[in-house]
Amino acid sequence: MPEDAAAPVPLRHAREGLLLDLRVQPKAAKDAFTGVTTRPGDRPRLGLRVRAAPVEGAANEAVCRLVAQALGVAPTRVCLVSGDKSRDKTVVVSVDEDLARAWLRSWQGGDA
Repeated sequence: MPEDAAAPVPLRHAREGLLLDLRVQPKAAKDAFTGVTTRPGDRPRLGLRVRAAPVEGAANEAVCRLVAQALGVAPTRVCLVSGDKSRDKTVVVSVDEDLARAWLRSWQGGDA
């Protein structure tokens, strides 16, 4: 999966599906995706605000539910694989890669 240096993609291949890297803000005013950002020394991440508090896994459940809803897949097809207690999270999604890339393009304003 080639990546354009001008438009980093927070999407990687895994045996289980596609890995989507996220930067999550819990306890936000509303649930919303905020766009792709890259911090120095880190991989690109899609920003996501969730209303849920980071208590007893509520924010993590909200992350998986919102990603599934946005991609039009069942919540059981999205699973948190890292970042259980961190704002930087990675989920694995069982979804068609072309669909995921088309969805990401809307957050990048370019090719994903």
